[in-house]
Amino acid sequence: MIAAQYSELVDAAQQANALDAYATDLMHALSIYALPAPLAHTGLRFSYSAPEQQLAVRAHGKLLHSRYEHVWLTDKTSRPRLGGRLQFHLEARQGDNSQVIYEILFDALGNARIDHSHFFGNSIRKEDPELREALRRISLAIINAIHDSMDRVDGTVDA
Repeated sequence: MIAAQYSELVDAAQQANALDAYATDLMHALSIYALPAPLAHTGLRFSYSAPEQQLAVRAHGKLLHSRYEHVWLTDKTSRPRLGGRLQFHLEARQGDNSQVIYEILFDALGNARIDHSHFFGNSIRKEDPELREALRRISLAIINAIHDSMDRVDGTVDA
């Protein structure tokens, strides 16, 4: 009998189910998270659709849709490892390409990188004391991304 040989990438890709579960848990957690008053008063609303596995975000007349996919997380010192990317796309006008305004990268252990800054350890699936802070940071970053995408118009009043 000949033993099957797999590449290092196939070996690294065996975390796919854990990533999928983490992404689902993260999107669901954001949809049921009670936003702190300053964020709630901005009109920020999350809604999760389980069949499509998609998170929608609404604020200031803008609609964002999430898109989840697997990516290779790389660094200079180790081999690539499978990770997940949850991107938030601004709803495109007819004929326009959608614009990515925010993304969350995470690995199978539940370490997530937000705001292109750093990884922090957090397991959305467990009652972790850092859960509320992680959800608050993600919500704040998304509303700030929405604010950055808003048009700026001349608001001076003619006298």
